Amino acid sequence: MQFVLMKGWLCHFLEADLKTPLPRKDTVRDQKKLFEMAERSGVHLNPTGRYSIQKAIEEGRGPAYG
Repeated sequence: MQFVLMKGWLCHFLEADLKTPLPRKDTVRDQKKLFEMAERSGVHLNPTGRYSIQKAIEEGRGPAYG
């Protein structure tokens, strides 16, 4: 999953190869939803994973890979 801040958090989903985009996109308003979506897509939300996502949120875009 990749996300970018554009009138909400626009999320793009990728295949397991982390290159091929899936046709699904979603926009969420709440940063907490980014963590929920990342967890559902297989990202391990241990302290390192949470830090990585939080850092990307602060930068306004980033990946959430698991």
